[in-house]
Formats: sequence, C-alpha cells, structure tokens
Amino acid sequence: MCGRFVSSSTPDEIARYFDAEPPPAESALEPSWNVAPTNDIYVVLEDGGVRKVAPHHWGLVPVWAKDLKIGSTMQAAREPLDCRSTRSKPKSSSLFQS
Repeated sequence: MCGRFVSSSTPDEIARYFDAEPPPAESALEPSWNVAPTNDIYVVLEDGGVRKVAPHHWGLVPVWAKDLKIGSTMQAAREPLDCRSTRSKPKSSSLFQS
C-alpha cells in the first residue's frame, strides 16, 4: 500500500457530511497532512442502519499476520509480475488457491 493522503476534517465535520454520529471526544485524532498506512484515521461505519464516525487503524494487514506491524512491511506489487515467485510468497499465495 503506497498511497498517502490528508486528513484534516474534524470528526464533527465528517459526521455532518455523512449524517452520522460523531465519536466520543476522548477519541479525538490530530489532523495530519501526511497520513500513511499504520496511522489511525476516521472512518464512517454503518451498524443497524445507524452511521457512526470512529477512529480505525488504516493499512493492509494480511489475514495470516500475527502482528499489526506486518502491515508496514507490505510492499506494493512491482511490474513485471512473476507468477512463479509470487505464488510462493505468503502475502499473495492465497490468490492462487482454488
């Protein structure tokens, strides 16, 4: 995962935009102009027809990972793709299972 983005909206602004409940004040996150995988960000979740703004960890953590830190070591796919070596790597081997 290699993208970065800006997260400068307050949770109240996000809640108004998405017609959602804001998070509790104690879960406030600081604005960031360089959000990277492994950072916490605000997301909008819907549960039982109710939208809520909540902080969550952003990044790719594979199902086989035993530690969240593995998400920061995942690299973006490179071209050209070599299927023989990709099949043997844990992060992509499940793509080849039938």
